Amino acid sequence: MASKLKERKRTPVSHKVIEKRRRDRINRCLNELGKTVPMALAKQSSGKLEKAEILEMTVQYLRALHSADFPRGREKDTHKKIFMTMLRK
Repeated sequence: MASKLKERKRTPVSHKVIEKRRRDRINRCLNELGKTVPMALAKQSSGKLEKAEILEMTVQYLRALHSADFPRGREKDTHKKIFMTMLRK
């Protein structure tokens, strides 16, 4: 019985820690997107961007790249391989 109580006490703390790490990781990536996406860079000078704004600008930027069919040919395959490698990490 005592071991079950210890497990119950540890589980919420562990969950809180795991959740905090997940939120920190999301925020770190959002900050990185804000520093990388051209539209976000331009707007950032007027103040801090909301997370939703950063995501919207990223989607717009990626759609613009996709519609321009950039990069083409061999470069496209190389970029796709690099992207897939990054996703696996």
